[in-house]
Amino acid sequence: MSLDDALPSRIATALQHPDSRVDGITSFTDRYLVATARAAKILGLPIIMQSDSLSLSTDKYIMRQLSTESEYPSLLVSGPEELEQTMRASTDPVEFPLVVKPSHGKNSEGVSKVANSRELFHSVARLARTDSAVGSKIVIEPYISGPEIDANYVLLDGEILFFEIGDDFPSAGDSDTADFAADFHESAMLYPSALPQKERDLMKKSLYDLLLKAGFRTGIFHVEARIRNSEMEYQLSSDGLMDLVKIVAPGKICQKTRPFLLEINARAPGQMPTWGTEFTYGIDYFSLQLLAAVMDRERLRALSRPFLHGAQSWTSVVFVPTKGLGIFDGDDVFQDLHRRHPELMAQVSHHRSMFRRGDSILPLSDGSWPWVAWFVAFSRISRYHVVKLGDMIKDRLHYNVIER
Repeated sequence: MSLDDALPSRIATALQHPDSRVDGITSFTDRYLVATARAAKILGLPIIMQSDSLSLSTDKYIMRQLSTESEYPSLLVSGPEELEQTMRASTDPVEFPLVVKPSHGKNSEGVSKVANSRELFHSVARLARTDSAVGSKIVIEPYISGPEIDANYVLLDGEILFFEIGDDFPSAGDSDTADFAADFHESAMLYPSALPQKERDLMKKSLYDLLLKAGFRTGIFHVEARIRNSEMEYQLSSDGLMDLVKIVAPGKICQKTRPFLLEINARAPGQMPTWGTEFTYGIDYFSLQLLAAVMDRERLRALSRPFLHGAQSWTSVVFVPTKGLGIFDGDDVFQDLHRRHPELMAQVSHHRSMFRRGDSILPLSDGSWPWVAWFVAFSRISRYHVVKLGDMIKDRLHYNVIER
């Protein structure tokens, strides 16, 4: 589907049929949010989000201006030539590390962390040549090392009907030893969050204020942010498990805890975290987005109520990265695991294999997946238990990749 100025009209024309009734339209993909809102206006359907607000949220550079974090300015360039001109004209020193990413992007594609000027120019030049930057410019912003969270809101006329925070575990690019080629694809998400209550309350209010500032009042919103100067950090335990733990050295916490906004997505989270929330709280974001699109206020409010006693389990969404490009050589990894370790699969509430035997694992720019599989593990024992389960299951999934 071509993304051009005429797309809203084409959508409206396709839906205008005398024998059909359309009560509302929505999109679960950022790429089509603005066009969908404009098509709804043409058709006279409910408009829960203005196209101006949606345009703001889908542009990472413009969205950054919402947070008014003057001490963390971002830069917008079209390529290495403009970057060089901008740096020559600036009197401020460049402080590394920095993050380089397309102003319009998806699935963390094209995002890299750079530690010096050589890596910065190399990453900008590489991104300018790829499809990730087609139709967009390149954003350069500070890298914030605090814990990353996914904050999800269900809003109705500005009222928070449901809110949750999930812990987004470090990606390969977050490692202190990672080079600029390391990616920022998700590794795992865990619900509910292990952050202290005061930090969860801070993030809830601060990010909610940004949503209102952007002009959003009704809908499902998936907001990604990091916490600066958090009391928590990710560490490896003695048995090799990664999780959030309280910072022991008091000298590490010397400044006020504050949020650093990464993205506002004016839609439900992707299907992986949506499954995690559904099993943890009984909330189905996809259904709620459909209800919001037709402005069914009564059902939206009713189905935004979580389980009576809150989270029914600790839930971990775990992503299994590919081993490289080539031909996928293996059976369904979860059927195979069930034969070998049924006791582990009993703790998996949902799973999906992204490839079948003989499928080609291609570069992300060709539309391939960065993961070979993902699964949702749960525990009613402890958070530590679900982290250990996720690690054990991931380690026992077997497959090979044949080089082409």
